Formats: sequence, structure tokens, C-alpha cells
Amino acid sequence: MEPRIFLIELKSEIPDSAYDTLFLFADRKKQEQLNRMRIKTDKDLSLTGYWLAKLAIEKVFGVAMAAISFEVEESGKPYTAGYPDVHFNISHSGNAVICAVCD
Repeated sequence: MEPRIFLIELKSEIPDSAYDTLFLFADRKKQEQLNRMRIKTDKDLSLTGYWLAKLAIEKVFGVAMAAISFEVEESGKPYTAGYPDVHFNISHSGNAVICAVCD
């Protein structure tokens, strides 16, 4: 499979009500990571990347978002627990978030 690329450009901050909802449905590890961040833009980009990765994995591999759990290797690279053939990476720069997925 060729890598699939997904991109979101944030034109403005995520409104607090939308952020709170997205935060509420994120896993505990992501919530703790977000709570350690101080800058709203960084929080928005990180939370967007989290949900973009889940959406991309669901779309490409058919794995339900609720079944996707992210873990982190010793090297710091994230992976999907229980799905060794699902590979992804998330990056952000400026106001853009990108996620690439491949098998």
C-alpha cells in the first residue's frame, strides 16, 4: 500500500466547547499530556493530531476509532497497540497538522 496523507489546517483556535469535547473523549494519557502543555496553540495542534491519526487509521484500515489505543516506543515513536501492521506518524508546523499512514 502506498502511504496515505491526511492534512488539517487550523484557521483559528479550537473553541473551548469543542476542545473540551475532544479532550473528554481522548484517552487518559493524551489528556495528561495536554494538561502539561501551557500554550493553547500547542494543545490545539496536539489534540488535532491525535484525532486526525485516529480518523486516518479508521479510514485506511477500517479499525474503529474506539478500538485504537496509542502507545509510545522507548525511542518515542508512537504506535497502535494491537495492530502491528498499522504504521503512522503525526507532525505539525505552523497551523497545519499532517498524518501519514501505511501498512
